[in-house]
Amino acid sequence: MTSAIANHGQTLAPLMRKAGFRYVFLGIENIVEGDLKFLRATAKNTAREHGHSIGNATLQAIEYLHRNHMNVVGGLIVGNPEDTQDSIETNLRFAWNHVDWPYIQHPTPYPRTPMTRDFKQQGLIEIDNLTQYDGTTAVVRTQSMPAAEIEYLRWRAERWMKVRHLPKVIRRSPRFVLRNGLRMLRYTFRGSTIKTFLRLEDEQKAFQRYKLLRAAERNYL
Repeated sequence: MTSAIANHGQTLAPLMRKAGFRYVFLGIENIVEGDLKFLRATAKNTAREHGHSIGNATLQAIEYLHRNHMNVVGGLIVGNPEDTQDSIETNLRFAWNHVDWPYIQHPTPYPRTPMTRDFKQQGLIEIDNLTQYDGTTAVVRTQSMPAAEIEYLRWRAERWMKVRHLPKVIRRSPRFVLRNGLRMLRYTFRGSTIKTFLRLEDEQKAFQRYKLLRAAERNYL
């Protein structure tokens, strides 16, 4: 919860660092207030002062953790019913600017949940094959965007966010990176080719190859 760190971080964050914390997962969920209400996550992301709400707690929580030399693993959810391309890209820019390691997912209508009822009533579920309900495959559309477009926006941005963290990993665990760095990069950019990086092909082609690889990975199910 970002609120716990934001509201008590001045004393809590130094103790966490002293106890050995290096990475902290924050359930940011979303930085758009309307999306937080849909996700029922407003309370866990509210900063308080003297018992009163004073806004979103996310930035304050991140500042406390960074000040005490801890890395933020930021969990965000994009693709909620009222999301637009602008609101999704706003969340992705926030992750780029403030999060050390992104963990970005899409809302997933698991069977017999209130969220699933809401999505069905609004006619937003595009994929009902449960083998694709892994959190990182967009299976529902928004009121203005198809699921594939939502997933493409996340995929395109998230790969480069992960690469930005590599220098910190090299400083902390150089032997690990020497052993696994190339494999990590291949996995992060699977589907992309030299043509993709040289911009000699549309990134959508790389995305489609990535989707085919993901489909093959699910064959064991």
